[in-house]
Amino acid sequence: MLKKGMQGASWDSIFLIIVRFVTTLTTIIQTKVLSVGLSLHEYGSYSQAILVTGVTASLIMFGLGDGLNYFYNRETKENAERSVFVNTIFLMEVVLGGIGIAAICLSRNLLAGYFNNPDVSVLLCIVAIKPVLDNVIYLYQLLFISRKKAKVIAIRNLVISIVKAAAIWFFVQYYASVKLICVSLVVLDVLNWIIFKVLLSSEGVKIDIGKANLKYVKSIVIYSFPMGVYAFTNALLRDIDKLVIGNLADTTELAIYTNCSKILPFDLVATSFATVLIPYIMKCASCDDKSSMETLFANYLRIGYYSVWTLAFSVLLVSGQAIEFLYSPAYVVGNDIFILYLFDSMIRFAGFHLVLIAKGRSKDIMIYSLISLMANFVLNILLYFIFGLIGPAMATVIVTAVYTVLILRKTIAVTGMRLTHVVDPKELFCFLGELIGFGLVFAFINRVLLNLGISGFLSMVLVMAGFCGTIFIINIKKLFGVLKAVNSLKLE
Repeated sequence: MLKKGMQGASWDSIFLIIVRFVTTLTTIIQTKVLSVGLSLHEYGSYSQAILVTGVTASLIMFGLGDGLNYFYNRETKENAERSVFVNTIFLMEVVLGGIGIAAICLSRNLLAGYFNNPDVSVLLCIVAIKPVLDNVIYLYQLLFISRKKAKVIAIRNLVISIVKAAAIWFFVQYYASVKLICVSLVVLDVLNWIIFKVLLSSEGVKIDIGKANLKYVKSIVIYSFPMGVYAFTNALLRDIDKLVIGNLADTTELAIYTNCSKILPFDLVATSFATVLIPYIMKCASCDDKSSMETLFANYLRIGYYSVWTLAFSVLLVSGQAIEFLYSPAYVVGNDIFILYLFDSMIRFAGFHLVLIAKGRSKDIMIYSLISLMANFVLNILLYFIFGLIGPAMATVIVTAVYTVLILRKTIAVTGMRLTHVVDPKELFCFLGELIGFGLVFAFINRVLLNLGISGFLSMVLVMAGFCGTIFIINIKKLFGVLKAVNSLKLE
């Protein structure tokens, strides 16, 4: 009976949250080890190399992840034809990946000149293969999720994250070599790909790019290209500020900005639910089930602001201590940047574009993304010269807010949902009032604890735990109501 009661979207999401929490913890440890073990210049060089691979990965993905979701999950497709679509998508990604490798290797000296850092040239040759490896692994993950095997992905991510953290610690501790760190990451990605291939084969899904059919390329491109533009522009929206700073500022300033602008996993709960809900979203959209879509979307937003806002507020109260804990005291000078990105995270989760994709409105997302990218680029440069290093962070928050509003408005308009059925203004503002009110109380408690000589780390833990616990207890009935509503959704 217990096993039967612990089934459904909510329970799958809770499982993912637990595993992703541990996975996220290991990622934080990786960053901590790198921040403490490497100099600002070394960490800046590493950040520049990873920045280039991240942007390249988004470019060569070409929207194929969304294409895979669409063509694999369409009920009208026979298994044989669906398999051909999948193989063709993987072939396209491998070809684009080869182009990406060549582009990075051939332009490594130009990129080193752009960053004014010759040390990054060698690193780029080492990590040039990462974009295609990352993307192929991501496509494998989507197939597992579509086959209702999200738990397999969660466990696999946990194991890989722990191994990566151990490898980084080893090379920092005994060699302090950025080159060896990059080599280890590439080797782990290759092993990761092999593991995925074996696991997916055991599920009866064998990827064979030799069985691709080029006649399907046109259909895939027509569907995927708008989302490819969105994905690339969205990646640049995340990274354009670092690209600007990488050119206008020095390597050590980029290191500080990179860590302080790092997107912390406040959306852990929301993204776990979103992952599990992908098949439900596709089903509701294809059947024009407005009632279920309203329930799904409204509760996703509630899950989002209950979790994201609470966690972000708790860190906001102890931002300086959090930076010292996450990175090192050398990065505290970027506290203002860190705070701005906390507000960015509080906004960003609501830019939920999956509903628009499911409704075939990916071109709208593409247009909004292009406009946002251009606005962000101009504001980044303008505000950098006015406000200095904090300027690009300000630009990012402004553009994120406008983009999120546009996506929400278009989602509601396209689906025919009523705004009052999706967002309850009274509940929203009451919750915001709770956050501000208790935030002031716990900010005062933090100051008192520090004045009493309590360590910054202990004070941070006590304040964050007390604040989050208080908010959770006050809203526990509402939270369980959300979980019940999500769990009532059915695919049949």
